[in-house]
Amino acid sequence: MAMLFRRLGERPDFAADGPEPIEHFGPEAIALQARENQARSVAQELLAEHRGARFPRVHLFIGQGPTGAVGAAAARHLYNYGVPFGMTLAGACEKCSAEAAHELAVLAAMGVTPEEALSEDVAEDLVDSIEEDIRIVAALAPDEMDGRAKEVAIAVEDACLERVPRTLADDSRFKTRAPADGDAVFSPEYPARTREDSRLLDTVGIEGFGIPGLLLMENAGCAAAREAYLMLKESGGSEAGAVIACGKGNNGGDGFVIARHLTWWGVPARAFLFGAEDAVFGDARVNMEGLSAAGVEPVQVTDEPGLSGFDEATASAGLVVDALLGTGLAGEVRGLARKAVEAISASGRPVLAVDCPSGLDCNTGEPLGTCVRAERTVTFAAGKVGFRSGRGPEMVGELVVADIGLPAAAYGTES
Repeated sequence: MAMLFRRLGERPDFAADGPEPIEHFGPEAIALQARENQARSVAQELLAEHRGARFPRVHLFIGQGPTGAVGAAAARHLYNYGVPFGMTLAGACEKCSAEAAHELAVLAAMGVTPEEALSEDVAEDLVDSIEEDIRIVAALAPDEMDGRAKEVAIAVEDACLERVPRTLADDSRFKTRAPADGDAVFSPEYPARTREDSRLLDTVGIEGFGIPGLLLMENAGCAAAREAYLMLKESGGSEAGAVIACGKGNNGGDGFVIARHLTWWGVPARAFLFGAEDAVFGDARVNMEGLSAAGVEPVQVTDEPGLSGFDEATASAGLVVDALLGTGLAGEVRGLARKAVEAISASGRPVLAVDCPSGLDCNTGEPLGTCVRAERTVTFAAGKVGFRSGRGPEMVGELVVADIGLPAAAYGTES
């Protein structure tokens, strides 16, 4: 992997030392998704306030436990958004929980390290020295710590009382709220990429910076869910809801995340899996199981007769979400996937494409036998070169580039 990081400098060997991939939906997946959703939501609110000149920068006080991990994750997003911030850890890094230690290691790989406050006096003096117009974020939970670190955290909380800080509390049940007018949205502005460089970008994020693929999928799915929600709101189709066509790979995994978030936001969402459940693996499987846990059971379509249920669902839907094939497709669309693309096209409903309209060669902009024509496409991290060439523009429709939490330094790598 050394060639991938030739522009990135040295960083922890996450391939060897990072957390094991999560194979099934359960408490570990819930905690990871909840931390990321809460951290991203807080960072987006701070971005909006910073853009509105409400404050020049942020200072984060983070603890050594899961709540501190949320604060460190928020710092990762603030860094990507370009919001200036400082960061102080209550206690010593080596005493952090596994969650906080990993988030701090990701920040270290990005070149960001916190100062350590090792005594109550230092912590109180630091809070007192922060200028009044700097927003303080307290991601502290003294109950998660012990010894001197706990005393430091209590001292920070006491010193912050008069500053009205934003406080974060660990909550494994945290769910994002529905999008609202005026929400801050960060859209990366980097040159369009080929499918090969897009795949490399994900690899760099996961193996070079230690960002779990499940976390990237959560960010991607939430961003796409936002666009689905807005399209339904704009068209008046919120009550009719969305039908999500999911493939067996990571694009389908994004679709499962979309359905889960829409369900959280009170929008009817039906997910159809084109293929057998036992053919879904990795992060996509975790999110398929997570969607079932949220009360939405994906409907399996394994043969052409099974398409009738999908056709019936799309006939009354307010929106069809295409999460079938994504950017990895390089050969002609065949078999059940082709029938699914044709069914989406024949539905007559507005279509949101996830990452890339299914059937479009994202390098050339030409359909691969057949292709979904979308009203809007939400693509991740960067645009794709084929979106601007050939028939790409007419198939992509309105293009939205969504942030998925990759550090800016990751975009410097090319195949």
